[in-house]
Amino acid sequence: MSFLLPDVVSRPSTLRCAGSCCAATSWLKPDGNEADGLEALADDPDPDGSHDPARGSASPAISWQRYAELAQWSSWAPHIIGVEAEGTYLRIGLTGVVRVVSGLGVPFTVTAVDHAAMTWSWIARVAGIALTMTHTVVPTEGGSASTLAMEGPSALLTAYTPVAQIALFRLVR
Repeated sequence: MSFLLPDVVSRPSTLRCAGSCCAATSWLKPDGNEADGLEALADDPDPDGSHDPARGSASPAISWQRYAELAQWSSWAPHIIGVEAEGTYLRIGLTGVVRVVSGLGVPFTVTAVDHAAMTWSWIARVAGIALTMTHTVVPTEGGSASTLAMEGPSALLTAYTPVAQIALFRLVR
């Protein structure tokens, strides 16, 4: 199952959430065809105007730096208290553990990074259950927006969606 946050694109089935409002939806391009991955967001982060995406005044370079530098994760993701990894910057194959406020250690592996396109993917394992996430920073008028596509069991996605939404808004502020 996949979820769609206000600034998130995923498929095949999606749930799009903003604030306390959630509604089932499909992500379609203006021509009526199904969107392919993050391509839809590049065209319009909020195509029907019904949700406020995570947009902020931070430049795309600043927002991307907050992703790329692991030491900065706890500054914008309130559920993260630290990251332990064999490196300090995002790179393909990077492994480590995200420490969250509950004390839980969440192991992860970075599976893709494109610094020029400001996008990266990783797999995090919560209690052995995989959650695959793809993050992207896109320029907007006056700042940037951050997208997140998630795939995993619906219970895990339901629990993580509001946490991720808060973090994304803080990332681009």
